[in-house]
Amino acid sequence: MTIRRNHPTDAWRRGTFVRVDGGANHSFTFGHSVTIELTPGRHSLFAGESLFQRTIRFDVAPGEHAEFTIVCQPPVPGFGFLSGLRFVPGSVRVLRSTYRK
Repeated sequence: MTIRRNHPTDAWRRGTFVRVDGGANHSFTFGHSVTIELTPGRHSLFAGESLFQRTIRFDVAPGEHAEFTIVCQPPVPGFGFLSGLRFVPGSVRVLRSTYRK
């Protein structure tokens, strides 16, 4: 599987981290990617940043290569006044695409 952080709507200033099947954390900044070898079957992907996290469960079939794009959504307009409190609303999205080897 390959995990990328290169979506054009990403709030590139925020750092994120991902973990596959409860394994090691991989830190991401905008433009980075990592490829992890997976066996066919059920897996989980945890993606997060300082305030928001998301866990998804997915299946990988034999001969399949799963690709995920992590997107840190920019802050919601109109909430800039909260940045002084170190709270900036946003979210983490996980997009999936898959191809056969």
